[in-house]
Formats: sequence, structure tokens, C-alpha cells
Amino acid sequence: MKNKLDFSTKDNLKIKEINELINYLYEDNIWIKESISRKSVGTNLIAKEEIIEAKNKSINPKIKKIFTKLDEDYRNSRVVELLNRYHVLFNDTILRNYLENNNETTLQNSTPNSLKRRMRTYLSKYY
Repeated sequence: MKNKLDFSTKDNLKIKEINELINYLYEDNIWIKESISRKSVGTNLIAKEEIIEAKNKSINPKIKKIFTKLDEDYRNSRVVELLNRYHVLFNDTILRNYLENNNETTLQNSTPNSLKRRMRTYLSKYY
């Protein structure tokens, strides 16, 4: 079974591109920069290592079950925590701002439909 943290080279390149995009958003948008700079880093969750250690040391099956559940849900809890902290990066107005400020030729796709038109359709459908 492949570990979720084991990325292929292709996946690593995608992650690098996503990080590049986040850097551009951070540099270009003062609202994002100010919002993110006010956030503290770290986690409010119990450390995963502590959960695993407590689970392994527990003798009581009920307590062991609680720690097992915490261990299994840790990733989802961390995702929720990070989304609550950095939700500003996923705001649809940011996407709209970039699409409106860039001219059509920059966003032109080889197909007749431009990226701008497709994104407007997507946003109107889901937002």
C-alpha cells in the first residue's frame, strides 16, 4: 500500500506549481498578505505522536477506541483547522479578480472557449 505522503515526481511538480500560485497570490494581493500575516502557525490539536503513544499505552478498550478514532480523524481535523485559518486563499472573489484584471489573450486557450468564459460559467453555476 502506498503512503499518502509518497509523491511521484509528477505529483511533486504539481505541488510545486500550487506553491508557486500561492506565492503569487500572497505577493499580489495586499488583502491576502495582511490576512495571512495576522494568522498564527501551528496547531490547536493534540500532536499525532501523542495520540499514537496514548493509544499504544492504553489498557482500557474504551479509551483505546477513543484514541484510535482521534488518530484516524487527525488528518481531517487538521484540514479543517487549516481551511479555517487560510480560507482567504479559496475565496471566489480572488479568482474573479484575477480573471477580470487579465486580458483575454493571456488567458486564451487553444479551444474556442476561453478560460475566462469557462471560469465564469463555473462560478455562476456553483457560487
